[in-house]
Amino acid sequence: MASSSGRRGDFSPDSKKMMERTMNQWDDNVGDSDGAIDQKSKPPVVDKARKARLQPRVTSRSNLVAASMSIPEVCVPAPSKQLVMSPTNVAGVPSGDVVEGCKVCHRDIDHPNLLLCESCNDEYHIYCLNPPLQSVPEGDFFCDKCKRTHVTRDDDGLDSLVSALPPLYTSRFGEIVWAAGGAGFGWWPACVYDPRLTVGGARQLARKNLGKKHLIYFFDCNEAPFTVLGDHRLTTWEEGFIEEYDLGKAAKSGGKNRYIHFERALHVAQLEHGRPIELRMDWNHMDV
Repeated sequence: MASSSGRRGDFSPDSKKMMERTMNQWDDNVGDSDGAIDQKSKPPVVDKARKARLQPRVTSRSNLVAASMSIPEVCVPAPSKQLVMSPTNVAGVPSGDVVEGCKVCHRDIDHPNLLLCESCNDEYHIYCLNPPLQSVPEGDFFCDKCKRTHVTRDDDGLDSLVSALPPLYTSRFGEIVWAAGGAGFGWWPACVYDPRLTVGGARQLARKNLGKKHLIYFFDCNEAPFTVLGDHRLTTWEEGFIEEYDLGKAAKSGGKNRYIHFERALHVAQLEHGRPIELRMDWNHMDV
């Protein structure tokens, strides 16, 4: 049992003797004749900065959990708008852009001196042509690329002849009508065709009958699509429905295959009738 002095915080006599004996033994082992401490037994001197680096970093559990779950931020530069310059032509206009105005200088200015090609609808200033013109010419204008085609097609003088016809005749160009197609065909969906938009045999046929009969195009009649008919063999589109021409009675009597062609012709004619007259039949004469 510890003495009362031990309870006050002091050592007992036996404990003091044991401690003195231990200290004397330590002095005998590490001390030399001069009383210096053996450098080999001396604890190494550690630089304070290095010691701070070597010591483990103490952190709280919450910080450790947060560190393990956090995702390192990656610095991604914002995408910059890069201006890509497209190739330009001689006039400095980007080659991929739609250019309005003169096809030579690419400027939509000076409209009084801007000519419109009657064939391709391209525009040219009179002073941008080669050779340039001094003034706006009378009549229709055709650019160089269309002029040769136009001259070749008009060798027969048909365009000039049509221009001299009375409006009562030319006003029917593009009209959707019912045309008398003969036995086995009856009244067939058709179009009064502008002869200036034709070539070959149809053009020659129209020229021979110009002013007397109309050039007629029968829809979905591939064997003989063109013929010439007088006004008495044409019926307006609206009147034909009143007369029930749309039932195709004559076509039915001509057999199943002919009636199928009649139904197709009726469908196409109805579509064309619903279009502006200047746009009708463009699919049939766009290459002319």
